[in-house]
Amino acid sequence: MAKSQRIAFGGAAALLAGYLIRGELHAAIANFRDVREWDFLCFWLWAKIGANGLNFYDPQVAASVAQGLDVTAEFRRLIVDVGFWYPPPTMLLFAPLGLLSMRLALGWWYAVLGLSLVISAVLLNRLVGNRAGAATIAMLAMLVLALPTSHMTLWLMQTNFIVLAAVAALWLERDRPRAGLWLALGVLVKPYLAILGIFLILHRNWKAIGLGLLAWSALCLATAAAFGWGPIWSYLTDNPMARLPIDVHSEPINQSLFATLLRMTDNELRARSFQANVWFLSLAVAILVSTTVLAWRSRRAAPEYSFSLILTAGLLLYPSTLAHYGLLLVVPLLLLWRRQQSGTAEWFVLAFAACVQFLTGVALGSYAFWAMAAVWLVFAGLAAWSPAPARLSVPHGLRLGGV
Repeated sequence: MAKSQRIAFGGAAALLAGYLIRGELHAAIANFRDVREWDFLCFWLWAKIGANGLNFYDPQVAASVAQGLDVTAEFRRLIVDVGFWYPPPTMLLFAPLGLLSMRLALGWWYAVLGLSLVISAVLLNRLVGNRAGAATIAMLAMLVLALPTSHMTLWLMQTNFIVLAAVAALWLERDRPRAGLWLALGVLVKPYLAILGIFLILHRNWKAIGLGLLAWSALCLATAAAFGWGPIWSYLTDNPMARLPIDVHSEPINQSLFATLLRMTDNELRARSFQANVWFLSLAVAILVSTTVLAWRSRRAAPEYSFSLILTAGLLLYPSTLAHYGLLLVVPLLLLWRRQQSGTAEWFVLAFAACVQFLTGVALGSYAFWAMAAVWLVFAGLAAWSPAPARLSVPHGLRLGGV
């Protein structure tokens, strides 16, 4: 690239960065002035309960701690009357926020998300094979920040940047035992990432599987040590998901296969009916089986296809996948672009990526399911056409086993 082109490119990037950062700063300042309920106030309330050593799955405890907070009836219905939405070890992530005042915790959480964005950019830079330069890392950070799902993530103060960093790190260290640590971190934040354990199994990274299980066991013991066995027992015997209002499973922001089928079949009020959800169960089994078979087929010739197929299947099958979870599609799209880079299909990949990002952002993410489904179908097709693993051939006349 000529010097004049680099200057023009850098100038355009600086203008984009300024525009994006300005918009997010305005949203952050408004949030400090009047803290939004969704989702930071949820995190802080749960954290306050955990930091005080109380049972964060008990609605009565939540109602007591929430006294004095000016919240809507919807917040009370979905948060106070339900309890902590996540498995017990996830409280280890949120509990430190409960030691701080609300606005101080908000500032700390912004810092955590900002750091996670920078780490994600560094890892994505490695993922696409670029040299570790400040300029390219900054450009990738701006690329991620420009996505509609990133804006939703920052508006809701959600954890997607942390998850993005864990997923990128898992891919980069897929051959090392440390991949199990990144898997455990991902599951700690978002349980659906447990499906990536299938990738490590197909990849035969047994040390990573063992280290991941050991790390998760340590997190469970740390949870018991920090908060006692009471919350763990409550989660197992009186799960908060059973208290969720039934309409949560089909609200527009829910872009899972389950929620999409509920809306398409007008079965929103029958979300807990086995008979009404036979279609979902049948499709879920078909997707899981075909994903595993195709991931196994492509695990050697094209591990990018195997990894991306399993990741997108997890997004589709997890019943609580929200629109902004589509941020994770950055990883499979970058892996696809890297594989097709400098090839005849590169421009098709870029056009496809643009369409996917458009779908995740249009109408506040109401079509994100179709973006996830499209990415899964593309990788399923690519995996089906990838060369099958070579079988061991035995030369004629050679007898195995020494007999």
